Amino acid sequence: MESRHRLATTVDRIALSRYRLTRRRSIQAGRDGDAAADHVPSEPQEADTTAARSRGAGLVLIADDTFDTRELYDMYLTQCGFAVLTVTDGEAAVQTALESRPDVIVLDFSMPSVDGIAATKRIKEHALTRHIPVIFFTGFPHQAAQRGALEAGAAVFLAKPCLPKDLEATIRRLLNRRAGKS
Repeated sequence: MESRHRLATTVDRIALSRYRLTRRRSIQAGRDGDAAADHVPSEPQEADTTAARSRGAGLVLIADDTFDTRELYDMYLTQCGFAVLTVTDGEAAVQTALESRPDVIVLDFSMPSVDGIAATKRIKEHALTRHIPVIFFTGFPHQAAQRGALEAGAAVFLAKPCLPKDLEATIRRLLNRRAGKS
């Protein structure tokens, strides 16, 4: 009986995720006439950000040029109580970090406009954002990429694919470290 309930809950979650993904893509297609939603940032409303911060969960900025990656981690972290901002490139990540001052930033290595290493350097050079921990997130887990990310100022280097729960655990660890709890 319990396994049937668990299966039904899982099926409902998958259906909801597919609906949200289809809905976002159709909204984007209607906005610019192009069905390719891979280059569209999605941002929560300010009230969502304030509510999540007031609960102590924190604000996470995710910069990745792949729509499905942004959507997956956005939905998972939102369910975990975080407020999430997503952007599609490094330039937008730097600007959003300066404007929103998130608690943690997750950056992809390879993005259009400004890549993750250059964005990390710019974030760490600015007085308003240098204290924000950066998680470098890439499908290129080469030692040179890892070394470059850490030298640029990233706190953590994660290789894709990464389970959402592992990203959440890393974010919480960084937030706890900043709060002086670890």
